[in-house]
Order: sequence, then C-alpha cells, then structure tokens
Amino acid sequence: MTSWNRTVELWIVILFTGTALILAPNTTISFWSIPSSVITAAFAGIMLLAAKRLEERYAAVAVAPAVEVPVWVKRRRLTWNRIAAIAILAGFFVNEIVLVTISSDLGLLMHFALFTGIAIWVAAWGYRDPNIRYMALSLLLAQGIRVSSLAIPLNYLSEILQLTTVYTLIILGCALVARFEPGILSGVSFSAGRWANGPLVLLSMGLGFLEYDVLRTMGLSGAVKLVGTYDPASLMAISVVMIGFVALGEELVFRVYLQPPSQRIFGRFGGILYSSCLYSAMHIIWNNAVFIGFAFLAGLLFGYSFDRTRNLTTVVLMNGSMGVTLYFLMPLLLG
Repeated sequence: MTSWNRTVELWIVILFTGTALILAPNTTISFWSIPSSVITAAFAGIMLLAAKRLEERYAAVAVAPAVEVPVWVKRRRLTWNRIAAIAILAGFFVNEIVLVTISSDLGLLMHFALFTGIAIWVAAWGYRDPNIRYMALSLLLAQGIRVSSLAIPLNYLSEILQLTTVYTLIILGCALVARFEPGILSGVSFSAGRWANGPLVLLSMGLGFLEYDVLRTMGLSGAVKLVGTYDPASLMAISVVMIGFVALGEELVFRVYLQPPSQRIFGRFGGILYSSCLYSAMHIIWNNAVFIGFAFLAGLLFGYSFDRTRNLTTVVLMNGSMGVTLYFLMPLLLG
C-alpha cells in the first residue's frame, strides 16, 4: 500500500466536513450561511498540508531501519492514545447533549471542532500505529451519521427514507475506507453463519420487546412509530431498511471498524465497553433515557457477540431483528 492511500482518511474528513458546512445553510443554521464556504476551504487547505506531511513521514518510516522502541516509550504512547480516545468519546457525549438541550447550531459547530481534533490525532499518531488510523476513521464515520442526518435537508422525506438516505452515505463511506485500508476488515467473516447463532437473534428480539414494553408503560410508544399502517408492505419496508441499511451501517462502524482497534488499545472488554458507550451516545439525539439505556445494552450484546463470532452477518441480523421487533412487531401486537 502506497503512502498516497494513507491520505484518503484525511480526504474523508474533508468530504464529511465540507458536506456538512456547505449543506448547513439549507437547514435552520442560518449563521453558517456566509462563512461556510470559507471555513470549508480553509479546513481543506489544512488537511492538504497535513496530507503532504504524512506522506513524508510514511516515506521516512518505510525506508528507515527497524529500531527497537523502549518499553516505556510504548507504554507512554499507549497511555496518551487512551487519553485521546477517551477525550473524543467524552466530546461525542457533550456534543450530543448540546444538540438536544441547548442548540443544534452549537452542537454541529462542536462536532466540526471534534472532526478537527480527530484529524489532528490521526495525523500525529496514525503513521506509527494502524490501530489509531482504524479507530479515527471509525469515529469519523460515526460522526458522519449525526452530521449527515442534521445537515442534509431531509425534512420533506418520510422517516423511512431519511434513514435510508443517511445510512446509504455511511455504507458508502465504509466501503471507501475498506478500499484504502483493507486491514480494517482483517479476521471478519461475512458468511451467513451457523444456525447456532439463531438464539442471539432471538435474544435481540427479546431486547426489542422489552424496550417497547418499557416505552409503552411510560406512554412513549409513539416514539417508535415509523409507518401509518402495519401491513405486509410496511413489514417489508421496515425489514429492508432496518436490516439492509441501519443495521449494516451501524454494525460496520461500531463493531467491525471501531471495536477491534478499541480492544487493542483498551483491552478485550474495554474495547467492547468503548464502542458500546459511543453507540449509546449516538442515541442521545432521541432525548429519551430508555432509548439511550437500551442502546447501551444492545451495544454490549452486539459487541460481545461480534467478539465471539467475528461474523458481520450475525450482528447485522441481531441489530436488524431488534429494530423490526421494536418498530413493527410490537406496535402491531400491542398497539
């Protein structure tokens, strides 16, 4: 793999950030309308300079003789990268809370600042450790879910089509990352799996049932109403969107891309916890403690299952079946 391919991660930053800033004027974020193109151009210029510097670093590392790094240096690097990763996770939580409780304008601006922080992190450490590159790219894709859902004008679309649009972009982003960083998919199976994984799917459906029951008890069952009628056509639509778009996009980002490098930085269960926390943070936008709590539990379940199976199909079916249960089966059965 050439050093040029390594700079694609920076172009992804430009792509997501530029899209958000350029399309933001189409939303209610009126104060961004004037400086958006200027900020985008400036950020793109900074990233181009960083890309050039990264190319030089990669070239130097490639031809330099192997040098044994002292253990204390490795530990110090690991400590600083753990601190950086935790700070980014905390930034996600703060940004999402600001989006919900204070201002979507300020929240998106803070996400832009976090974009920059992630880019600086990968520029400083990514050439030394591929796990940092993988983790940073995953975090950028996770941010892409939020930024694209808020910045792209989707209000005229139904919720089903909004989800399809956002997660189509995320899946395309995942494909682009896999194209230029194929190591990120190392050890991942895409087979249909064994029938022994069926209980995991049933367990996920049970979690969806429990979540809906809690919401209904609280009088919040309307929060999961995606369709007007519950007929075979609606079942087909929800199944396709929940499994083929939402579940596939989320599991690629949070389990396949983010969890393995997180585990190499924080340890086996620490990595599962890290990806689950980020997964729950992305549900703060619903402004519903039940959604957030069950997202965390689901993240732990999906994360542990992926850790044991390393099978993408299994966790996609688990995620999708939970969504179908929550958004179709339970409203149909219990109203």
